[in-house]
Parts: sequence; C-alpha cells; structure tokens
Amino acid sequence: MNTQLIDDVIRVMPVLHKSFFHGIKKTDFRKYTGILMHISDNDGYSMSYYCDKMYISKPNLTKAIDALAEDGFVERREDPDDRRKTNIYVTDKGKEEARSKWEGLRKHALERLSVLSEEELEELHVHVLGMHRILEKV
Repeated sequence: MNTQLIDDVIRVMPVLHKSFFHGIKKTDFRKYTGILMHISDNDGYSMSYYCDKMYISKPNLTKAIDALAEDGFVERREDPDDRRKTNIYVTDKGKEEARSKWEGLRKHALERLSVLSEEELEELHVHVLGMHRILEKV
C-alpha cells in the first residue's frame, strides 16, 4: 500500500498543477511572489517560523527576503521581546502585491474549475481539506 500511495501522490502532483495553474505566465509572478503571498497572511514572525511553515531552508528564505526587502515588499524589524531575533513584516506595498496575486490566482483557478459540477467541486474541496489535514502531520 505504501509504495502505491507514493506512486499515486507523484502522479497526482502534475495533474494538480495543470488543473489549477495551466496557462499562468511565469512573467505574471516575480521570483518570490509565492513566499510573499504566504507571509502576507501571517506576518511578524521570525525567519525560522517561516522556514518551518513553508518547508524552505534558511539560506533560501534569506535570499528571498533580501530580494523582497529590496523591492520594498517586506521589512525586517527587531523582535520587541528578544533583540537577538528579527521578525519579517509585509509593507503596504507588499500587501497590495500579495492581494493582487491571490486575486489573480483565484480568478484563474475558478475559470479552470468551472467545468466541474457543484457536487464535484464540493467533493474536491472535502478531499483537499482532508489531504491538507493529514499531510500537515508529516
């Protein structure tokens, strides 16, 4: 069962990508837009927190945060409770960029999923939520 599960997960990944993101131009997104989108939902935490939440190594996240800060989308601030720590905050410019990209992705995904019935959409939603809940334990 475990090897079949792995095979099925590997097979579904490109289908998920195609179903939701096919047709989105890479030029529509900056290199680190996905990271900005995730941080904008929950800013004010340390680099380690975001590394854990996004499964990104600290050197890779540091590079992304450097680029986002240079573009004025995020800023680093000293943690008020521990001066040794630095927290990441999304600027107003960054929040607008993230909001715009989320809206674009939602619109695109809704268009892609419009071929499904209400029942199929509900079934997909239930399974996605279940997958997310289970995979967070891994």
